[in-house]
Parts: sequence; structure tokens; C-alpha cells
Amino acid sequence: MAQRTGRTSDGHGTQEAQARATPGKIAASPDPFNGNGDWQEWIDAFEVCSDLNGWTDKEKLQWLQLRLTGAAGRTFRRLAENAVRSFDSAKAALAEAFQSPGQRLIQEMAFRSKRRQPTESWASHAEALLSLAEKAYPHLDGRSIDAMVNARLRLRFPSKTAFAVFSATLNADDSY
Repeated sequence: MAQRTGRTSDGHGTQEAQARATPGKIAASPDPFNGNGDWQEWIDAFEVCSDLNGWTDKEKLQWLQLRLTGAAGRTFRRLAENAVRSFDSAKAALAEAFQSPGQRLIQEMAFRSKRRQPTESWASHAEALLSLAEKAYPHLDGRSIDAMVNARLRLRFPSKTAFAVFSATLNADDSY
């Protein structure tokens, strides 16, 4: 006889019913995002959590809606219906909403005005420039970003030889 209640004849729940009733453990929960801070860093961390938890596209969309609070939550609720049909479309629409032209200009100016601090290593300065360039020019590919960062770094070295030594050192650090 079919078990409509999810219970066996002895009164215990079937495995399938127990699995549905006991949601899987959450391996990692994304922090809330209220619209302040770096959208790209937050959504990258969100996607790491979703991979760890094995979320489907529908679950990612539900968690995205849950973790967007304040102004970010209101922005999500104002998105067009076709923008919230999938996680990827919602992510793209939100990226556009949070990356206003004014914000992009601010990030471009931050990249252009970044100077190495006396206590900052060259490697961390290069990493900071790379991060700023990726935010300021999200439409450029990796090679173009690298070329811009290298051009900025070259300005700070007295000779091509010094820059070549610096580049070799950075590349050697990446191999570990």
C-alpha cells in the first residue's frame, strides 16, 4: 500500500520523508550585504558558500534574496521580473545596479592615484593596484589589466633592469 504520510506501517518516518523534513546542514552561510562595501567581493564569497553547500540555481536565488538587506534588499525587490528568473540574471542586474558610473569613476581615480606607502612591500602594492584596476575596469580582460598595472609599476622604477628584477621576483613568488 502506498505511504502518503511518509510513515511506515510501524509509525516511523520513511527515509525519503526524513530527508525532506531535515534540511541539509549549511556548510557556510554568506554574510548579509546591505549595499555598502564591495559588491564583487561579496558576490564572490556568496558563490563560494553556494558551491560548498551544493545549492541549485533556485536555492542560490532564494539565499541571495535572503542575504540582501536594507538598500540592497530593496534594490533586489525593484528588479524587473525577467531579471530574477535565474541566479545569473539577478547577479548581472545587481552588479549593474551596484556599479554606478559615479562609482566606477571613483574606482578609476583610486587606481590612478594609488601610491606605494613606505611601509608597503612592492608585492602588496602590486596586488592593491591589480585589485583597484579590476574594480575600475571590469570590462577589460586579464591581460589588459596586467598591462595597465605593469605600466603603473614601471613608472616607479628607475630603470628597465630594476623592473625586470621586480617582475621576476613576483613571478617566482607565484610559483610557490
